[in-house]
Amino acid sequence: MTLSLNELFAQAYEWQEAGEFHKAGHAYAEYLNQRRGDPSAWNNLGNCYRSLGRDDKAIPCFDEALKLEPGRVSSRLNRGLALLATGDYLAAWPDYEARLETIEFRKEVVAQRDRQWHGEHLGKGEPLYLFSNQGLGDAFQTWRFLPEVEDRVEEIVLELQEPILPLAGGLSEKFRVVKRGDPVGPVARWCELFSLPGLLDITRENLPQTPRVEFPRSEEIQNRIRQERERFPGKPLIGFVWSGTPANPLNRFRACGLNHLRPFLEREEFRCVSLQKDAPATEIETLGLQDSILDLGPFLTDFGATATAIEELDLVIATDTSIPNLIGMLNREAWVMLHRPADWRWGQEGERSPWYPSLRLFRQKRMRDWPSLIDEVLQALLQRLG
Repeated sequence: MTLSLNELFAQAYEWQEAGEFHKAGHAYAEYLNQRRGDPSAWNNLGNCYRSLGRDDKAIPCFDEALKLEPGRVSSRLNRGLALLATGDYLAAWPDYEARLETIEFRKEVVAQRDRQWHGEHLGKGEPLYLFSNQGLGDAFQTWRFLPEVEDRVEEIVLELQEPILPLAGGLSEKFRVVKRGDPVGPVARWCELFSLPGLLDITRENLPQTPRVEFPRSEEIQNRIRQERERFPGKPLIGFVWSGTPANPLNRFRACGLNHLRPFLEREEFRCVSLQKDAPATEIETLGLQDSILDLGPFLTDFGATATAIEELDLVIATDTSIPNLIGMLNREAWVMLHRPADWRWGQEGERSPWYPSLRLFRQKRMRDWPSLIDEVLQALLQRLG
């Protein structure tokens, strides 16, 4: 039965939502052969290409959508993300600002565009309100730009999500750190954290290093890891994170699940330690693996505690969550298991990202093929341990 154009679009969208990006792409292309003037279809086709790791083919689709509907927010943002993935940062940052149009948190602040900060010097009595509207990992990724802000601004109100607050102890007296959602007080200008790389003309080649981060050590974490070393003398302690928040729609691609990590849990050469939080951590009990991995999750009350664990362990192996961003921010070593296609910050190929040179990246050869990737990482670990 031949589908009507509306039915064809609906079928394409259904496949796209189900992660069947090849099928969805073909359906959108067939639809556009008959209705080329639909910006939504061009935008969705571009997102299918992005989801297949073909950002080079996605960008012209977003261009077409924007020709048909100039200023279209979703297409600008998607084009910005595609350009970031290809490494063309300078071209990407203006489009990436379209994300501000989608902000709900502090929406009333963002609406005051005449008060948006663009990098100019601000003296005493002209506080800058600096906040993060994105994930925890994004806050860690942009931490490196705070010294540049400090050089240009005399008073900074920095709003952070509560779990991050312990990491702010080393910031200078220019910063007044507040918990997300608390009263900010009068400010002269505002800036969302991920606007900083754009106004600083950041490229892959001129990324600044993250300054040293000071945080209080968790004695409870230190004691538990010391006890584990006494229980398993001579065995390296390897930390694992297998999932981000399930509420993130991308988590279904980024997370591998604890069951896929069984090849690590079955080895005797090292002891496994869980740094997993929230609902995915319950997999330890539901899979009956309490004896195979030390669960530190209940004691990771904030990122100061998590940072303590990272410093105490011999290595951390994680999927794409906030944890690799934290470890890279601390300039500590970790191995990151990346889904295909990986998020733009990791680039499209290679074992290193300019954002976090201390991290070693392992990439899926095929989409959703966790077993092959985990075997590759396990063999690399065994080789390292000799």
